Amino acid sequence: MLNFDQIINQISHGSMKSLNLINNQIGSERAIQLAEALKVNSSIRNLNLYDNKFEDIGAKSLVEALKVNATLQAFPSEWKDTIFSLNAEQQFNINNLLE
Repeated sequence: MLNFDQIINQISHGSMKSLNLINNQIGSERAIQLAEALKVNSSIRNLNLYDNKFEDIGAKSLVEALKVNATLQAFPSEWKDTIFSLNAEQQFNINNLLE
């Protein structure tokens, strides 16, 4: 089994096509690392991060990465109706950002 740093390395170098990290206790710091890797990835097509522990900053980083990543095609349906709040004044629905 790969550790998180090895996964990030494989994503960054485009050798991974699918990633399932369901219920892996991924916090915001790791979500940000994952987001940075996804920005340069040109091979990953499926990603599932359901039931992890990252907060708004991690979610925002991932959404920003998904705007840049042109190859990602499948994203977990559990997130489709998720509303993330960035602060007291701003909320966004991931559907609006991924369209």
